Amino acid sequence: MKRIIECPVCSGAEFKHVDNCIDYTVSSEQFTIEACKACGFILTNPQPDSANLANYYISQDYISHTNKANSIIDRLYLIARQYTLRWKKNIIHRNSSGRDLLDFGCGTGSFIQYMQTQGWNTFGFEPSPAARKIAQHITHNDVFSDIAELNESMFDVITLWHVLEHVPDLNQTIETLKKHLSTNGIILIAVPNHDSPDRKKYKANWAAYDVPRHLWHFNQHSLQHLFLKHGLRIVKTIPMKLDSYYISLLSEKYKNGNKSSFFHLPKAFIAGLMANISASRSNNYSSLIYIIKK
Repeated sequence: MKRIIECPVCSGAEFKHVDNCIDYTVSSEQFTIEACKACGFILTNPQPDSANLANYYISQDYISHTNKANSIIDRLYLIARQYTLRWKKNIIHRNSSGRDLLDFGCGTGSFIQYMQTQGWNTFGFEPSPAARKIAQHITHNDVFSDIAELNESMFDVITLWHVLEHVPDLNQTIETLKKHLSTNGIILIAVPNHDSPDRKKYKANWAAYDVPRHLWHFNQHSLQHLFLKHGLRIVKTIPMKLDSYYISLLSEKYKNGNKSSFFHLPKAFIAGLMANISASRSNNYSSLIYIIKK
């Protein structure tokens, strides 16, 4: 494990305890959530070091790297993903007239495969060998394993669908994205929202903590300051309303000792609905998409 001694947002050096969370997906280990005393940025601290981080992704339950539906929650995830592919495409078409797209952290490639059918020149970056192999198979394209392979390529659209919270070197990653973004290009980043009603309801059992794979836990304030630091600006936020239902369903499972039950479905539906109603007044939905420009 490595301890973060400097806040990646404001460079503050002091942190305070927020909560203790369990890794329900792989290890059953406990991890600590802390907040920067200076700016309030939330992070998992300490974090797995680079030699061990990949071990926390080795699980049949980590569906974004396998595409296998081993439970009713996985099946619901895959159904929702098919719907959201078209929804994401429509967001991009409303905000970009370009045709070159990089999906950073493309997982098994479902998004770039879909965007290929919509006439886009698609490129993927994925560090997981297992997920990358699937992505290459379904897209018939090479998927980069090392960001240096991008060379001097420029992209009209760069997407990170629930990826930024996973990257160990936050500031270096953002600089890399900026380097490869065309002059009028856009970056779309989807991340869980630490200020959401579902996080406040489930506390340490909030599934979007997903420790230790989620290293950073953003809200609108922290992301705005992080991107301004790199000369980038958030021009729009878009709610991901389905996420509150999925996260509530997983959180109900975790709250009950990581045991699935049919009775979690109605509880999660009500919790997700109430979270969205509450978020409609503050825009603090379970997850948000940020559209970012130079």
